[in-house]
Amino acid sequence: CHTKYVILRIKYMQGLLVVHIFGALVTAGLIFVSIYSILKSISQVYKKLFISLVGVGIFQIGSGIGLFITSENKSILGFCAGLGFYLSAVIFTQSILFLRLRQLRTQQI
Repeated sequence: CHTKYVILRIKYMQGLLVVHIFGALVTAGLIFVSIYSILKSISQVYKKLFISLVGVGIFQIGSGIGLFITSENKSILGFCAGLGFYLSAVIFTQSILFLRLRQLRTQQI
């Protein structure tokens, strides 16, 4: 019975890790596209990118917490450092998108 639990837990962690890594790649892609669109002034995609980063961000935080909870080698410091780095990159990108959106609205009035 204990062996089945351990096997299920390992499979769950492996699946969650794959999904989390995929989410990280999507996040990196969204950040890259956001920076590109800002540099090239492609304003029609700012709002979609902002919303997408919110959705992926929530998903990544949830899957990261899931990985942390199921991990045997728990390091609060490592978790917080990773979360801080991730949130910094996403929030920085979202802040620029938000400022550009606000700037566009001001110009339209």
